[in-house]
Amino acid sequence: TKLTGKALENFRANANYRQRKCRLNKRKRLINNKPPSSFQNCQSFAVIQHLAQKYDLIPKPVQQRTCAHISDKIKNAVHKFYLRDDVSYQLPEENKGIIISCSSFADLRPPFVVAKAALAHRICVCIYHENVNLLLKAIDKFVKGNVCSSLQQFTRTLVCNTVNQECMFLACPLCESNFQEKVIDNVVNGATRIKWRQWVNINGRAEKKEFEGSVDETVELLKSKVKYFLFHVYVKSVQAA
Repeated sequence: TKLTGKALENFRANANYRQRKCRLNKRKRLINNKPPSSFQNCQSFAVIQHLAQKYDLIPKPVQQRTCAHISDKIKNAVHKFYLRDDVSYQLPEENKGIIISCSSFADLRPPFVVAKAALAHRICVCIYHENVNLLLKAIDKFVKGNVCSSLQQFTRTLVCNTVNQECMFLACPLCESNFQEKVIDNVVNGATRIKWRQWVNINGRAEKKEFEGSVDETVELLKSKVKYFLFHVYVKSVQAA
């Protein structure tokens, strides 16, 4: 029989009422009768299991996972790797015969070898090279010749031989006065005001700052950096050999 009008409205109202009552009864059953997977039952099972293991009623679980033992040979190899002057970062496949995880490699780091992440924020440039290079760019057009055109040309101009320790340590009598003769004596318009930049450490952070002064003042600043610059260039070349 097809319901219409008032009869259809009553049927729908009764159906909604029965559905609401059914959901309410189901909710009450779930609250009063918790399923076996409830948190409380899990806790009870854990307590029973612990007591059974304590009184040897059931065997205790055996830990299956074992930590790989690192031999003293590998530890010594990692330690020596950390101490190498020519290594400043991890080199994958540098030692293919040694198998070690990244975490174990980090654990074996000597305390005096500081991780880069723990250092103050610094740019990834060599400050000896970069600061000299910035000064050369500033005075290049005020020095006759191509003496200051590049770091390589500047280095070759200052010394007789770039692989000779005496030359690079400014102990060679043949080239110890090259800076005076090749740079200072060839400066033109030394009183001209110019600007240059240098990397400086400010509160543990490397920043590039701009300076202003005469060409002569800039040349004197460059002269003060030559000794450490040449020493650094020589040491790095020896380490890389």
